[in-house]
Amino acid sequence: MSREKELLSQAKQLKRKLEEDERTAKIGLASGGGVEATIDTMREDVESAMAEAALAQERQQLLQLEVTDLQRQRNELSKRGQEVAVEHAAALAPLIDTLRSDITVLRVRQLPPA
Repeated sequence: MSREKELLSQAKQLKRKLEEDERTAKIGLASGGGVEATIDTMREDVESAMAEAALAQERQQLLQLEVTDLQRQRNELSKRGQEVAVEHAAALAPLIDTLRSDITVLRVRQLPPA
C-alpha cells in the first residue's frame, strides 16, 4: 500500500514537472529560441518518466506476488502447527491419564485411616 502511495506521489511530481516543462516550452516558443531543443528535452523527460513508471509498476506487481506467496506459506505453516499440536496432545493423552491415575492412587495411600 505504501508503495502505491509512493508511486502516486512520483506520478504527481512527474505531472507537475511536465506542466512546468510545457510552460517553459510555451515561453520558448513565444520568444522563438531553442524550441526544438526544449521539445526534444520534454520528449526525453516524458519517455524517461513513462519507462520509470512502467518499471515501478512491474516491481509492485512482483512484490504483490511475493506477498501473496508469503501469506500462503504462513497459512500453511500455521495450519501444520495446529495439526502437530493436536497430534502431540493425542499422543500424550494416554500418558497423562496414567499419571493422573497414579497421582490419585498415591493420594489415597497417603490418607490416614479413618
